[in-house]
Amino acid sequence: MRKLFLLFLLFSTDCFAQEADLPVLKRGVNLSHWLQHWGRQPVNLAELKTLKKVGFDHVRLPFDPTRYGWDASTQDLKSFRMEELSDSINMILEADLAIILDMHPGENISTRIETEEMAQRSFVLLWGTIAAKFSKISTSSLAFELLNEPQYYKTPSESYRHLMQSVLNEVRKYAPKHMVLIDGIHGGNIEGLHALEGLTSERLGYVFHYYEPLFFTHLNAPWEPFSKNVNGMVSGLAYPAYLTVLSSLQILPKANVFTVTQAVRHYISESWDAPRIQQEINVAKTWAQKHGSRLVCTEFGALRIGVREEFWASWLKDVRISLEKSGIGWTVWDYGDAFGIAQSIDAVTIEKDGARVPQEHPNTPRVFLKSALSALDLRE
Repeated sequence: MRKLFLLFLLFSTDCFAQEADLPVLKRGVNLSHWLQHWGRQPVNLAELKTLKKVGFDHVRLPFDPTRYGWDASTQDLKSFRMEELSDSINMILEADLAIILDMHPGENISTRIETEEMAQRSFVLLWGTIAAKFSKISTSSLAFELLNEPQYYKTPSESYRHLMQSVLNEVRKYAPKHMVLIDGIHGGNIEGLHALEGLTSERLGYVFHYYEPLFFTHLNAPWEPFSKNVNGMVSGLAYPAYLTVLSSLQILPKANVFTVTQAVRHYISESWDAPRIQQEINVAKTWAQKHGSRLVCTEFGALRIGVREEFWASWLKDVRISLEKSGIGWTVWDYGDAFGIAQSIDAVTIEKDGARVPQEHPNTPRVFLKSALSALDLRE
């Protein structure tokens, strides 16, 4: 009886065992748009310490290697510089936060990594250089996430496994004990986890991202394909879905009313609510248990611009609770940008996606949304 109780206690605390000297990675936040894209959301030490204070144990640090001079067309990495990346990592460590170092190139580079042999060889060497640079950082403070949201819709999944195994082998030359995280294909969705079966390495974890339903989480996103499909035709969806009333929605200019009506009715009929989300997260949990694998959801979030804050926060809460019930660590997307749980105030520029971009950072303060702290069960 005592043995059964201990087993229950273990699985109710964390479904997937981890070694004591690896990062906990239970509750984290993405520092997006700091070291990627145009760097519009820089972060300072005081903010990082506040993230620790409110209850986060880690951050995910997305970085675009082309920002530091990486050229996918060559295996010569002499032009690759890591000073800013290194300084950012050191600042995060000073705030006593663990780090998921996330390779987060733009769409064009991701496609080249998927399809070009030279880009793949360069990518493998790049990760060896990065692993060597940061190998001295404690294994309890740093994990490597090899490639954000690989697509591989047209390329065989075997090609992805082969590439990831090559990168793993290269990383292990320099960082044999650090945790390595690998995303599933098809943009990192739950179904893409199948492509990860067969990879071999110790201290290996797997990653998925969760943004379902996209109709809600990417409503009014001003980038393709969402800007040209039904997401760009209507505003004001509710969550849970049963709260949505057609007559209360805002139909946007030039919208196809029939298309909007059909999409909204479909959204309601699919019963998007806490049980539906738990059902989907359970698929990931079952996969991880079947393979004895540690699983982390390194992105989940919703764009704030098209939905009311109360519905946005309800969705965050339901996903967070579902992940925790399943013993899956999480990293919310994101800190201060368009999906953000905090926002800059005072001197800001407001972008098309609703992001409030600080004009005078580090003097432009950010404040947490109280609804987000509540949804994520964090403390002020």
